[in-house]
Amino acid sequence: LVRSRGLGDVYKRQIVKSLGARVLPGLRGDTVLPKQTASAAAYWIAEGAALTESSATYGSVRLEPKHVGALSALSRQLIQQANPAVEQLTRDDFAQVVGLAVDKALFHGTAVANQPVGILATSGIQTAALGTLTWAAIVAMLEKLGLENVTPNAIVTHAKAATKLQTTLKNAANGAEYLLQNGRVAELPAYVTNQLDAVSGVLGRVIAGDFSQIVIGEWGATEILANPYAAGYYEKGDVQIRILHTMDA
Repeated sequence: LVRSRGLGDVYKRQIVKSLGARVLPGLRGDTVLPKQTASAAAYWIAEGAALTESSATYGSVRLEPKHVGALSALSRQLIQQANPAVEQLTRDDFAQVVGLAVDKALFHGTAVANQPVGILATSGIQTAALGTLTWAAIVAMLEKLGLENVTPNAIVTHAKAATKLQTTLKNAANGAEYLLQNGRVAELPAYVTNQLDAVSGVLGRVIAGDFSQIVIGEWGATEILANPYAAGYYEKGDVQIRILHTMDA
């Protein structure tokens, strides 16, 4: 029995897609996406003078299938005694496990061990120090994005860092707002997830950016396979269950 599930079943466990990441479903082979690395230049000229030629330059981003999955089993007795909800519970658990693995890789993937490249491993990203958490430090962090012509659409942070942001005032004046208040930091929607690992020895991380620039490629549907004939399981009447999901970013 092969049961194909909609991508939404995995995505509902993720935060990155809700940040605006774009999805390319139904891919077949490797996919190459064009990426502009430099723009053409404009010049002011005198009457009758010739323009200097310039051209935009382009690179590429290659998406290649990367597989993530989980393997489990249901005992014969559990199948006999449980109502049909146990199957749904198993599916939901698998969807959560795989969805969280994808989400974590989109933040922390290192391109080794068959992982995609995550945000924190992407070359050329801007970094800022928030060891002393102040409104000025937050503004300085966002300034770095502005200098790179990036308009952020959200902020993502760890639960411990969110607590610190929610208890730190912008200034000491009476009635001052907190750095994170009403779900927003610097007027940007703030998302909290433990998928974003805390840095060792400090409270956490804060990522600000235009998350709509993330492109997630999908190959096929998420598949769940139930195998009652697997060696070591068939003899006991147990059923082995496997989920596989194929993506890259």
